[in-house]
Formats: sequence, structure tokens, C-alpha cells
Amino acid sequence: MLSNRLAALRALGKENEALDYLKSSLELTPSDSILKRYYADALILVNATEAINQYKALIDGGVKDIVVFNNLAWLYFEEKSFSIAENYIQDALKLENGYTNGNVLSTASSIYLATQQYKKLESTFEKGLEMGARVSAGGLLNLAEAKVRLNKV
Repeated sequence: MLSNRLAALRALGKENEALDYLKSSLELTPSDSILKRYYADALILVNATEAINQYKALIDGGVKDIVVFNNLAWLYFEEKSFSIAENYIQDALKLENGYTNGNVLSTASSIYLATQQYKKLESTFEKGLEMGARVSAGGLLNLAEAKVRLNKV
């Protein structure tokens, strides 16, 4: 199984070999969206630009995946391209379970905090909490900071 081979290569410290394996597999089956997603996920830490390109190709191919949108939002956030990041996180939130995904809420809270959209951060996060989202400590800290900036604490 592909995921087992990738995990084994990573565990052995052979990330480049794992990336090469994924890339060569994609050359054989370029329309395989699952493989393309694995490749984009693997690229996040080593080549953010190429990860962005792979995620965008997935979206262009019709993939509507919460992780793809969230990861794109995070990568653009890391580049300080906040308006693009916000567009992708909005796409993630619109999908089923968008507001209940703790990673999506964490990314959204980081974007909204960086862009000083404190009310938006608060309403988005609280909607997620009402819907039963499991959230990270970082997301909760972002919410707390937004409330302080809104003079609600």
C-alpha cells in the first residue's frame, strides 16, 4: 500500500526518496487525485511553492476537499498573502463539516488575527464550537486574543 511505503521511507529519513517515488508514480497516473494529494501533502515542508501548485491543480480538476483548501490557506498565510489565504479558508468553511474541523478553525483564526478581523475570528470560532468542533490550543489562544482586542474580556 502506498501510504505504508511512504511512512516507511519517512521513518528511515528518506523523504527525498519518498518524494521521488510519488513524482514518478504521478508521471504514470497523472489524473490520480489521491496520489496528487499525497504528493502535495509531502511537499508542504520541503517545497511550499510546488505544494501550492499541486493543490491548485487538484482544485482546477474539480476536487473539493477540506484538507486541500485548508492547506492552501495555510501555505498562503505563511507567505503573508492574507487575502488569498482568506479566500481558500472560506472555501474550506463552506464545505460540509468545515466549521467542525479543528484544523480549519485554527487556520481561519490565524488568518483573521493576522488581518485584525477580530469579530470575524470570534464568530467563526464560536460557530465551530457550537457545532462541536474539537479545537487546538493555538486556536483558543487566537480566540482569546481577539476577545481582548474587542474588549470582551
